[in-house]
Amino acid sequence: MGDRIIIDYQLLLFLIFSLGSFAFVGFIVYMMAKFSQFLKYKSQNDKKVLQKMDELINLLQQSEKRV
Repeated sequence: MGDRIIIDYQLLLFLIFSLGSFAFVGFIVYMMAKFSQFLKYKSQNDKKVLQKMDELINLLQQSEKRV
């Protein structure tokens, strides 16, 4: 009978685990960067909304003074 090929599954499992771990860490870093960008844009938009609300409040106060 011919020689059988014996596969060492330890190396295969190690490679799968390592690649999975790197992919997971990469995904976490990617999500943190996207979340940071989201917070930056949200902060800018919130400032704009607050400015618009201040303008509306000032306009309402001016219109009340006229009446």
